[in-house]
Amino acid sequence: MHTNQSRLAAAGVVALALSSTAFADGERVRSGGVGCGGQYVGNTQATNWTLRNWNEDATITLERVRFYDAQGQLLYDSAVSGIPVTDNTVLGPTDNTLEAHQTTIFSTDQLQAVGVLPPLAFNQRPMQLVVDWSAGRSRAAPTSPPAASFRARSRSTNPPDGGLCFRAGCTPFPASVEAL
Repeated sequence: MHTNQSRLAAAGVVALALSSTAFADGERVRSGGVGCGGQYVGNTQATNWTLRNWNEDATITLERVRFYDAQGQLLYDSAVSGIPVTDNTVLGPTDNTLEAHQTTIFSTDQLQAVGVLPPLAFNQRPMQLVVDWSAGRSRAAPTSPPAASFRARSRSTNPPDGGLCFRAGCTPFPASVEAL
């Protein structure tokens, strides 16, 4: 890893934090949140956030997606503008649910290209992605928690020290009250 070609570095993998929340309709049985760090510097540094649903029959729904800069300023809120279209178009404003075994990716490159994220000045980096989610009950294993993961990876096409660029990490937490 001593060349200047693009590299990926796994910076954090997190299983979605689970809390037992009974929803009125009985459909959504778990909820939580996850926050991940990230970086975006023009064409030299970027972050991909990958969300996977490992369940045979349970769904994972992104209730709210927010991006914040390093100063804590809200850059994007899906409560206002809908879920942004993911790189592989699995999720977007009209579909915020990962079905069984679906995987999707949010990338800073794509989000900036379509105007969801503005270019970030030095004092606005690094950034945060915060996702509130809920999960349906599995018919195959109704008492088991949903199996899902959220991974953040940063890459650098030309890091100053010629090494890997570790910029992102994910942390599970209980969902915010307004997401429920």
